[in-house]
Amino acid sequence: MRGFSIFLVTVFSIAIVIAVSYFLISGGKTNTEAFLKKIPIANRTLELDPFVANLEALEDGTVGGHYVRASLALVFKNKKAMKYGKEMLPAIRDIILSKLSSLTYNDAIDTPKRQGLKEGLYTSINQYMGGFPLEEILIIEYIVE
Repeated sequence: MRGFSIFLVTVFSIAIVIAVSYFLISGGKTNTEAFLKKIPIANRTLELDPFVANLEALEDGTVGGHYVRASLALVFKNKKAMKYGKEMLPAIRDIILSKLSSLTYNDAIDTPKRQGLKEGLYTSINQYMGGFPLEEILIIEYIVE
């Protein structure tokens, strides 16, 4: 009986050492964070139909008649959030079209402003998502004519 007790103590000690080592090596990430990073992005991504929006003319009336065509994908934290996102799709599409059509030609072709657009969309969409926030927005295609 004493040998079995020593065996159990040894096994539990090794398990604790392994668990602490894993925690330290993983940079202190919780199991949930580590697990979410392992879920394939394809299982949490909703690719949207392409958007086409007219660009605003500049204040002086120059540079008008241009448009932007953009294809986006929304990456959700999990499948439950993705399901909710599908239910909110009309509102999400409205947000995206409003943001795209508020761009001027100069804004649309400026790479840093495009990143700002992406961040603005992320913030605006997450306001509608309640407890199911987006993880990321991917720009799949972006054409300015």
